[in-house]
Amino acid sequence: MQQWKDTEKREKFRLQGELLTAYAYQITDGLKEVELLDYHTDQMVKVRLDPARSVSENAQRLYEKYNKMKRTAEKLSILTEETKEEVEHLKSIQASLNLAEK
Repeated sequence: MQQWKDTEKREKFRLQGELLTAYAYQITDGLKEVELLDYHTDQMVKVRLDPARSVSENAQRLYEKYNKMKRTAEKLSILTEETKEEVEHLKSIQASLNLAEK
């Protein structure tokens, strides 16, 4: 369940990576945090940075987190569907057993 909640944050990482890439020419390497204008919503977005990495490396790291969470969400979705099908199958077996007992 926690994994599913974590994957809901994936769009935040995609957006932060996108903004870092878009504003890279304005950002100095070595910063711990930067506040950037989200041109979709006209709101400011804080992005934490690893000061030991370049701006492009930080953007790449955010995209990697996004992609990892996206893959996890896809796998969890498949597992959830498979589990629902298994539960339905078990319910039908239980119903058959209940009928056989009568």
